[in-house]
Formats: sequence, structure tokens, C-alpha cells
Amino acid sequence: MGMLTSATLVAQDSYYKADPQFHPAPEASAARYQIIRFGPVGIGLELRQPAFTMYVTGVEEGSPAAACGQFKKGQIIESVNGVTLKDIDPRIILGNMITEAEAKDGIMKMMVKDDVKTAAREVVVKIPALGAYSDTWPLNCPKSDKIVRNFADFLSKEESVDLGIQGSMLFMLSTGEEKDLEVVRGWIKKLVAKNKNVEEINTYPWFAGYSGPALCEYYLRTGDKSILPVIKKIADCLTRTIYNGSWAGRGAAPYQYMAGGHMNAAGVHCVTFLMLAKECGVDVDEHTLQSSLKYFYRFSGRGNVAYGDGVPEGGYTDNGRTTGLALAMAAAASLSPDGENSVYAKARDISATKGFYATSWLFHGHTGGGIGELWRGQSMGLVKDKRPSQY
Repeated sequence: MGMLTSATLVAQDSYYKADPQFHPAPEASAARYQIIRFGPVGIGLELRQPAFTMYVTGVEEGSPAAACGQFKKGQIIESVNGVTLKDIDPRIILGNMITEAEAKDGIMKMMVKDDVKTAAREVVVKIPALGAYSDTWPLNCPKSDKIVRNFADFLSKEESVDLGIQGSMLFMLSTGEEKDLEVVRGWIKKLVAKNKNVEEINTYPWFAGYSGPALCEYYLRTGDKSILPVIKKIADCLTRTIYNGSWAGRGAAPYQYMAGGHMNAAGVHCVTFLMLAKECGVDVDEHTLQSSLKYFYRFSGRGNVAYGDGVPEGGYTDNGRTTGLALAMAAAASLSPDGENSVYAKARDISATKGFYATSWLFHGHTGGGIGELWRGQSMGLVKDKRPSQY
């Protein structure tokens, strides 16, 4: 859905009074739209006609909503703290409701009806009061610190040892807390044991590119050599599956897909992993590293990283690929003898800045909600001092 379609939607629909910020925006004419989790309140919502009427779809066990004992499936919520859903994307309004309640006393007063015929009554739910975000959030922000701590405590209960957990691992390494590092040590021990007698690791580039860097960051943080054989096996997997300088989303060479099969939203992070692996001292196949580095470097300063095996793309949608390139170029600059004076450092800054301006709508692209936002935030951290206002 492009901006032209968005403008048409605004003109034809009486609910929206401004262009929706999200892609896709809930259509006010739709019969139903799911909000699976209304944040820490602990209820699910379904938005129905007339747009957008809130119906309760379920109550989470142990949640603040369950604690008040007055919610059940099928009820209608007319307002929250006197606010109704109107004019703008309902998800923005619902998010603001939570943010405002957390900044005060956590009290959320909801006008609730059992059905369309009954009168509404007030139901009070108290969510944790985390305080307000600081002007410099997430830096120097007690509320952000609480959110990070709560999430780390939640992740510490994770028992899985497959490669999919490494996104959690990278987060735990980022807190700087010793107790979180100990959790990661436990995960690494299980992962090493699981793959100790495995001759080859065969995985998708999505997992190698998104998860592999966490294993490298763990080694660089701790010097624990037990993880190096796993890193080596993942790097060898990428050597087996590379073609034309990049990777398909699930390996092999599906030439009928995107006129060549590459899925660079995954592949750009694979070259980042290979460079981090080399920094760890792992023997990385030089042809694989150099051909993929050349493939991705050529996009810098020439538009957005292509979706597949093609030329750079124009427009304002990078879907995380261009901002991912900024991180790859950061890794290349750290390996280059020229460091901050290298072409890779310049490519890093250009790609980060391009990615910042790239996506005009939030959650754009079919590869998943937030994939552009995920990498844009990290890449802008690379140019914090050079682009302070954008950061």
C-alpha cells in the first residue's frame, strides 16, 4: 500500500482524519481487526463496527485485568480514562493510553458494557507505574532501564538452546549486567554440547545472519573458546550456500524467486557475521568473505540495498536492508587497517543516514512488522555524534 492509496483511504473513510502512520493501517471499513495484547493490561481486543468498537477477546491469567475480576470475553470497552478511539490509528491511541497511565499512578478507568444493550459501568485496572520517559530516552531514562530489566528477567527463564535463541542472547549481552552474562554462559554451554559431535551445521541465512553475530559478540566479550567451533560450522554453512555474492532466505538458489533468489534482508547480516567471525580468529573462507563484502559494499551511497539479486532500489522503503548494511560496513571498518579513514567507515555513515530517511511508514514490508525499525535504531547509534538531531 503506497502513500497514494493512503490518501485515498483518508478521503473515503470518515474515521481517519489524517494519514495513518502504520503500514498497513487498520481499515475502518473492515469487519474485525485484532489487537492480540493490549500491553500490560492483559486483555486481547477485537476492533469491530462501527469503527473502532473495542470488544474483549480474552483475559490473561495473572494479569492486572484478571486481578480486578471484572472482565470476560465479549464485553465492550467504550473508553479508557475518558478517551475513545477516533481520528487516528487506534494502535497509537491505545499505546498512548498505556504510556500516560504508566507515567502517573498506573490507573486505567474503563467504561465497560456486557453487551450492546446494557449500560456501561466503570472498571478500574492498575498496571505497573513505571514513570515517564525522559527527554533523552532511552538514554538516562529510569523508565527505559526498568523495561530493559523486566525484559532481561523474562528472557532469563528461556531454556531453548537452538540457534533461534541468539536474538535473546544479544539482548542479554547488551545490558552489561553480570547476572545476564551468566544466563548467556548457560545457554552457550548447552549450545556447544548440542553441536559438539555434529560434523556440519546446516541453517538458513536468516538464522546465521541474525543469530551468528551474538555468538561472536559473546566470544569477544568473554574469550570463551568453546563457542568457536560452532561459529566455524555456521561460517562453513554460509560458504556452502553462497552464490553470486549473497544468500537466499532459505539457502539453495531459487532462480525463479525475485529474478535470482537473493533475500538481502537476511544476506546483509551474513556478511556482518563472517567479518565478526574473522575478528574472533575463526578461519573464514576468504572468497566467501570478499565476494559478499564486494556485493554489499556496491550498494552504499547508490540507493537502497536491493531486495533480491538486482540493482540498488530507489524510493523510501529499505525494509531494514540499508540500515543492516550500515552495521555490515561498521564491521568492515573495524577490520580495515584504515579504520575510521576507510571507505567502509564512510559507507557506514552514508547507509545509516539513508536508512533513517528511507521508510515513510512504520512496519513497512511483508518480511514482518518492525524489521525496518529494528535495524534503523541500531544503525543510527553508529552516527550518534555525527547526526545528533536525527539520532
